Amino acid sequence: MKTYKKLHESKKVANIHIAKIKERGGNVKQSVQNGKILLEYSFPDEEQIELTNAIFKTIKETDMTASEINEGSCEIFAHDVKKKFPKAIYLTCEDFKELAEENNVSTAKYSVYKYSKKAPKNFKFGEIGHAFLFYNGKFYDSELPYGSTDLFDIPTLQAAIELGEHK
Repeated sequence: MKTYKKLHESKKVANIHIAKIKERGGNVKQSVQNGKILLEYSFPDEEQIELTNAIFKTIKETDMTASEINEGSCEIFAHDVKKKFPKAIYLTCEDFKELAEENNVSTAKYSVYKYSKKAPKNFKFGEIGHAFLFYNGKFYDSELPYGSTDLFDIPTLQAAIELGEHK
């Protein structure tokens, strides 16, 4: 995946560019360089696009919205997408919970802290139940079809934290 760089004079123009990049499924990081806004961005490779398309196709086949899928049908959904795109890894919150309990959280292969800068301190999955996919360094589910490198960009996990279900 090729990374592009663009220096913007104004934050307003940079924000417009960021919105367009995200609209096309791209990833973008911004920083300040000599008083200007530097955007570093990339777009998904063909396999990531294939996975995203499989997610959209599966959503369409369910006759549910993405958020409705994540309110009880996430396991079936993730399995159905995996059938269309077998390279994806099927994961659940329970997978992370078990690995954290079996290992030192900081060294567990799927430690939440390895995959998220947004994880609350002393995070525990508690009663959170959710299934999602992992491929090429990104997490995917029905509400996150373009994927994210941060586990806690998954809306179901964000909602669980807001409701205090992570303790």
